[in-house]
Order: sequence, then C-alpha cells, then structure tokens
Amino acid sequence: MIFGCSTDNQNFRFGETNPISGVMGLSMSPESLISQLINIIDKHFGSDVHIPPGSDVSSTPFISPPLSNYYYLDLLDIVVGSHRMAFPIDTFQVDKDGNGGFIIDSGASITLLSKNARGTDTYTAVLEVFQKFYDAHGLRRVHDRPYKFDLCYTVGRGFSEYQSLNYRLSPRTDFFVEGRDVHYFDPSGFFCVAILPTEGSRSVLGAWHQQNKRIVYDLYNLALNYTYDSCLIS
Repeated sequence: MIFGCSTDNQNFRFGETNPISGVMGLSMSPESLISQLINIIDKHFGSDVHIPPGSDVSSTPFISPPLSNYYYLDLLDIVVGSHRMAFPIDTFQVDKDGNGGFIIDSGASITLLSKNARGTDTYTAVLEVFQKFYDAHGLRRVHDRPYKFDLCYTVGRGFSEYQSLNYRLSPRTDFFVEGRDVHYFDPSGFFCVAILPTEGSRSVLGAWHQQNKRIVYDLYNLALNYTYDSCLIS
C-alpha cells in the first residue's frame, strides 16, 4: 500500500498553528487510499457507507472527464434563498480538456466559486444576491474581519432569515444547504457567507456546505447519494 505526503494542497497551512495535520487522499487516482482498497470497501465510501432505511435519498451521477481523478458533478444552476441565478446552462460544464466544471471535495474546507466559469463571474454574482438581501434587512457590514470571506455582517438582534443555498444538480436533483450551514458564525458576533473565490475555471463544493448530510460515494454506479441528517450533538 502506498501511503505518504501530498504535494498539492490548497487553502491549507499545515504546521504548529493549525490543528489539521494532513488530508487523506480519497480521489479516483490509482495511488489514493480509496483506489487501493476499492474491493475491500465494495466500491462504496462515505458516511459509514450506510443511509438509514426510509430516508429521502437523492442521487446524482459523477461526470468523468478524461485524465481527471476528481468527483465532478453536473451542476445546472444555483439558487440563493428563493432567487434562481439562471446561469447559462454550460457555466459549470467541464470541457474535453478537463477545464472548468464543478467538483465535490471533502478535503476542501470552504466552497469555491469561479470568477471565470466559461466567462461568467459566478462568485461575484452569487455574493451580490446575498448582499442585496442582507443590506435590505438593515444588517451592518463588518469590514475588519480576520478571515478571507468578503461578505460579513454583525448578527442582528432577533434576525434569523439566513439565506439558504440550493445546488441544482442533474437530473433535477437538489443539494440543499440550510441557511445556518451556508454561513460561518464567529463567536464575537458576526457571520460571513462561507464562500471563497477562485481565479481558476473549476468550482468546488467544500466540506462546510456538506454539513448535516449523510453522503455516500457509490463508485460501482458512479453516483453520489445523499440525504439530510442532523449532526448536532445533544
């Protein structure tokens, strides 16, 4: 079995000041842990590889562009709250050379939206919808923040209308993220839209927006299966 150190880590700073000491490789590359154990795990991995009976399970197929080991999803559009972005249908499609597209990656802590997805600045467009909503509710912007998030506000007294996100996937499948899970809440009294920009053409569904989901990677049928499951500790 191959087991070692990765050389292509982004948005992670390993060291004494970071409690994260490494990232487990779970891609479809030949040297990943998943590929090496593929027959032992019966071509499934994820949330204990079990979704409780009776759960409302959604499924979306993986897209497999040539020469890529990422888990690409067919993202059709994004809905912020009740506002459908209505991006061009090919905005998040990966081309024949592996450029662009939309992947799910539990090793990426925060969702990344491309500023150049086939010519569309999806990051700015999505954040503008959030900003318009929170500005209309009179929330105060926080500019002096210790993080890289661009859109942060003071938590308003009695305010609870945090906007949700819905990733519309093929074939007519919703990956719905509750408002509380869309945002980062700081103990000092402000919250931020937990999305970061990327200058690259590929967007990433990060771990923060996968909260309160039971997610199973089905490599036999090449599909992502998921259902809502509260992860709160009582």
